[in-house]
Amino acid sequence: SYLYTFWYNTNWKEVMIMELWDLYDAQEQPVNKLQIRGKPIPEGLYHIVVFIWTFTFDGRLLLTKRDACKPGGLLWEVTGGSVLHGESSIEGAQRELYEETGIECTLDQLHKFKRKRKGQGIYDHYLLQYPVELDKLQLQEQETIDAMLVDQLTFEEMMRLHLITHPIQLWYHEIKNQLAQYFEKS
Repeated sequence: SYLYTFWYNTNWKEVMIMELWDLYDAQEQPVNKLQIRGKPIPEGLYHIVVFIWTFTFDGRLLLTKRDACKPGGLLWEVTGGSVLHGESSIEGAQRELYEETGIECTLDQLHKFKRKRKGQGIYDHYLLQYPVELDKLQLQEQETIDAMLVDQLTFEEMMRLHLITHPIQLWYHEIKNQLAQYFEKS
C-alpha cells in the first residue's frame, strides 16, 4: 500500500497531502522514524531515493520530461523518486515507474545495480529492460509531460546541451560503464 497522510486544513478549505518516508542510519538500517517530505532530515539519518534506467530490448533509454511546475522543469530525466513509508527500495522503484509512466513491471524484472549514500540520501539505481511503447505510456499529471526513447549518442548530446537534469547527468558519469552494455550497439 502507498502511504500518504491526508489532513483537512479548515483555514484554507483544502485537503493537504504529506508524503512520508522511512529514515535509515549510516549503516542503512531503519531507525523507526518517519520523515515528512520537504522538512529537514535530521543529521546522521537518510532516506532512500530510487532511479529506474528503463531500456528497450533494442538498446534505447526511456526519458521523461519534467512538468514545468517542478524543479528542473522541462528537462529530461530517467524515472525516479523517493521511497515511501512501508515500502522497500524495489517496491518504491516499481511504484515510481508505474506512477510516472504507467509501466507495470514485476519486482523480478527490476535489477538493482548500484547503491550509494550521498548527502542525506541512499540512492538505489535499477535497470529494467522492457518493450516500451511510447503511445501506451500514461504520464503522471504535474510530474511528466512527455517521453522519448534515445540511443547513447543522443543522450550524451542532450547532456552536452543541458537538456538532462543535473542529478541524472552526475549519476550518468558514475554509472556510464555499467549502462553501456544496454545501449544500442551501433
